[in-house]
Amino acid sequence: MPIKSRPRLLRYSDLAGYGVPFGRTAIWTMMKRGEFPLPIRCGLKKIAFDSRAVDKWIADRIANSPPAGPGTRPRTRADREAA
Repeated sequence: MPIKSRPRLLRYSDLAGYGVPFGRTAIWTMMKRGEFPLPIRCGLKKIAFDSRAVDKWIADRIANSPPAGPGTRPRTRADREAA
């Protein structure tokens, strides 16, 4: 049985090192759409993310993503404008 780590509260700055490849604006947009876990209020001006919810989000992204096959590449601005 895998060893479970203790739940942690993650700040925005912790998310990149935790495996979330998005910046603050993209995360905020995903939260607004219901695509990223909502933060927990820790004080008047402090929020943090539950590490267990972020772990689940990462696992769901991996499980539901098709594998990138040969010849696939990220979309560029030109691709988006052409569509």
